Amino acid sequence: MSQLVRSLAGGRAGAEGRRTGAAAGPAAAIVERHAPVAAVIDRFHRRLLTESKHASYPAAEIARACAPTIAAR
Repeated sequence: MSQLVRSLAGGRAGAEGRRTGAAAGPAAAIVERHAPVAAVIDRFHRRLLTESKHASYPAAEIARACAPTIAAR
């Protein structure tokens, strides 16, 4: 997750779906909608960097994180 996304999401709290007040208005809605997926990808990226280049891609976890956004369409 980029530094910009991290700052907009209010760090880990925002990425985990907790409101932090770091973004307002339409930006807050976008951050809130995409934060769960960003958190999953961020954890995967950290595993790749710190644990193993063979870390399993979290496809099922990403699908679960995307489900509320897809259902809202």
